Amino acid sequence: MKKIIYICFSLLLALTGGCSMNDNDKNTTNDNKTEAVKPKDMDPKDLPQVPAFQDEKTREYMVSTKEEEPGYYLLESKLKGFRMLFPEDGEYSSYLSSHDENEEIIAFDSYKKTKNKMLNAQIEYYQGVTFINNPETMLDQISSENGYNGNFEKLENEGKDIYIAHKKNNFENDKNKYNFSYRYFGYI
Repeated sequence: MKKIIYICFSLLLALTGGCSMNDNDKNTTNDNKTEAVKPKDMDPKDLPQVPAFQDEKTREYMVSTKEEEPGYYLLESKLKGFRMLFPEDGEYSSYLSSHDENEEIIAFDSYKKTKNKMLNAQIEYYQGVTFINNPETMLDQISSENGYNGNFEKLENEGKDIYIAHKKNNFENDKNKYNFSYRYFGYI
């Protein structure tokens, strides 16, 4: 059987302020005129023929049709709290919103057929709430949600503290010699 590795990625984005925004993320026509048409307002046949643009719900989050890196496009949260690179084969799996206007949760799946690998991701974004400014509290919460008892690696990037960790989960699978998945999680 083919090798299957399920990667479950649960990244908690807890930023108190929004990410920087600029006008360079507009679509460009063939005659180099810049227009403000978002992918969600375009005809799907005029968009890249990849799941991120062909799926109606996923398309709502896409910033432009410009490929930022090979196989990745720019996604923006509906609260405009963060932007991130999004895999071209990624598809929205659910939008879980709390009743609070300062919280946004986006989940998506990405399946790489050529490598037979699955990515299941959930991003949580909070703004303007006091509990996100306490790393100890947040890391305890993230550990609890993921059944993790280890330490987090701390990185610094552009004035932000980033805490990351991962764990390997084993499961029963008599039909396949690959019976594990990796779970990655963090806090910014």
